[in-house]
Amino acid sequence: MITKRILLTLFFVYNCATWAQNITISFIKFPSKSYALIEYKGTKSDTIVKGYLDKQGNAKLQLPTSVKNYQGMVSLIIDKDAKMDMILNNENFSVASIYAYPDTRTSQFIGSEENQFLKDYLLGNEVIANPKLYVNQLKKEMDYLNRILVAANASDSAIESLRSEFLNVDMPVLYHSPFWKTMLTYWVIMYNNRIKDDDKLIADALQIMKNIKQEATLDEFANNLVDICEQYGWEYIKNQLVQQIYNSGMIKSPTRHLAILLKSSGVQIGETPPDFLVDKKTKLSSLFKDKLLLFFYDSACYKCSNEIKELKAYSEKLTENKIKIVSISVDPTKDELEENTKDFSWKYKLNDPDNHIFHPYGVIMTPTYFVIEKGKIAGRYARLEDIGLHK
Repeated sequence: MITKRILLTLFFVYNCATWAQNITISFIKFPSKSYALIEYKGTKSDTIVKGYLDKQGNAKLQLPTSVKNYQGMVSLIIDKDAKMDMILNNENFSVASIYAYPDTRTSQFIGSEENQFLKDYLLGNEVIANPKLYVNQLKKEMDYLNRILVAANASDSAIESLRSEFLNVDMPVLYHSPFWKTMLTYWVIMYNNRIKDDDKLIADALQIMKNIKQEATLDEFANNLVDICEQYGWEYIKNQLVQQIYNSGMIKSPTRHLAILLKSSGVQIGETPPDFLVDKKTKLSSLFKDKLLLFFYDSACYKCSNEIKELKAYSEKLTENKIKIVSISVDPTKDELEENTKDFSWKYKLNDPDNHIFHPYGVIMTPTYFVIEKGKIAGRYARLEDIGLHK
């Protein structure tokens, strides 16, 4: 026979194992209405728990263990339309509102240092820094967001400060907040409207990605940057980011749009490159005993023009380092190819107007370099200076 004490013990253990924390809510203006608690993961959101308030507008939310270690903002949705933001960080607390439009600033929190801090901050009250609180770091990101939203009217020195500060934004904190997409969008717009340097944006984005240790946050950051660039038609930035991410291998299991783009990037590092004729009798594969530098370009491309100058300047040095250059352009005719390459010092100069070479290598943006060593793809790059072969 199972004794009463054993039953109580089993009940206690079951509930401890099943529920992470409890939140008691009271919204007297919403009797018998539905509720849902939403967590944030970048641009994605998940429902943690949902149900109905009782006839007095009360409910006890029991949060599952899946959110036991969740530190971040959540939104409480009442009756599908009313919404208020709160903080979750392993606290059992209560929240109450007597208003028809509940809001963090007008609600009463009991037992939550996190949410009291958030409420005081939103009300403009003085708050005391506490590094143990998630909201303490979130405040820094919200302060930054308020400044970047008006970056269009900021001074040049303020813009440079905003650029520098973003390199140290706590991405995991931002990831679990509703401000993620807004922050990234206005950050990218700041480069386009004020800094006006695509390469600085690419370099800064890569530096931020190197600092992100969580795979899910890193994947979301990269996906969102690519999506923003596509939204505004910034193809050069998008494709250079994809190439750099591809080359670095920093994201092990990419998802969504990024996964499609990386998959379409052609041959992977370590694979045998697609073969083609570099002249009438010579195949690329016959040159695999040498180190090769493949240069894909468009003669009418401004970025390519800069790379051509660099490549011509260092071609002698590359030859000294026993590196053979193979350039492939999209010049439409042989005559145009000959005219545009007459001062190229290297032997192998091809045109590929029908993309018979571009497509197998997954080249969707010029300029693009491939390094081939021992018959395998050793790297893919957007700029000669990133490769370091000419040093």
